[in-house]
Formats: sequence, structure tokens, C-alpha cells
Amino acid sequence: MKVIYCTANVERKEKFIENLDEKEVENYQIYDRVLAKSGQGRPRMDNPVWPGHNFSAFIQVEDSSKIEQIKDMVKTMNSNAQTENDKI
Repeated sequence: MKVIYCTANVERKEKFIENLDEKEVENYQIYDRVLAKSGQGRPRMDNPVWPGHNFSAFIQVEDSSKIEQIKDMVKTMNSNAQTENDKI
């Protein structure tokens, strides 16, 4: 079994989950209101200086073809992101 970890702006959460469901991914957990500071984009600390927050997803996958589908899904979502700050 492999675990895939993803995090992104909470504004991307619903589309992310919708895409996982379309790919029939059955084992995942979503963590909401994740405070984050990363090398990509601006910090999201849910305060007046750094507003906003992320969500995180832990996805458990046994089927290697499913792993490739998820990687392709993330690449597609990133290519459709309006800014670098909206990438997964």
C-alpha cells in the first residue's frame, strides 16, 4: 500500500474530492483548516497577516494504476490553477 499526501488552498477542496470520487478512490482522509507555511505560495495561517488556510488529504492506494491516475489528476488541476498559490 502507498500513501499519497496532498495539501492545497481550501478553495480547491471540493473539486479535489470530486476528482477523487470520479476516479473511484475509496480510501482517503481530508483534514480541514490546516495552517501552512511552505516553499510554494504565501503562508496560510488564518490570521490578519496571513489569511486563509489549507486542506490536506491522505490517500491510501494499493493499485499502482490508481497512483498514476491520481498523479495525473494533480498535474491537471495544477495546470488549471490560476496562480502558483493555488497549486496542490
